[in-house]
Amino acid sequence: MTKKVLIIEDDEVLVKILEKIVTSIGFETQWEYSVEDAIDYLRDESPDLILLDLNLGDQKGHRVLELRERKESLKNVPVIVLSSSRERVDIVLAKSRKAEDYILKPFKGNELISRIQKVLTP
Repeated sequence: MTKKVLIIEDDEVLVKILEKIVTSIGFETQWEYSVEDAIDYLRDESPDLILLDLNLGDQKGHRVLELRERKESLKNVPVIVLSSSRERVDIVLAKSRKAEDYILKPFKGNELISRIQKVLTP
């Protein structure tokens, strides 16, 4: 079965780049533009990985990490945070909510591939 990666990102150009990177290594993608849309999607679905932007307009991606902690079916879904925030508070908060990785934007495609494979390879 093909693994599915949920991309939570509000920049459509970056989403296209992320989709290209993720599908190039054999995974399917689902894209959600906002925290609310992502939470609605996650009520019924459990992807194999979440790529999460923390700053989605006026919404905070940390809410997705909070949902993952509370929802049993999401507890084992790894999250890689993709963020332009170099603020220590954002990094520490993401790690304290058990994000598997924190990648600063801009990033290189091969760096993201390596980190996805590290998280999804048993």
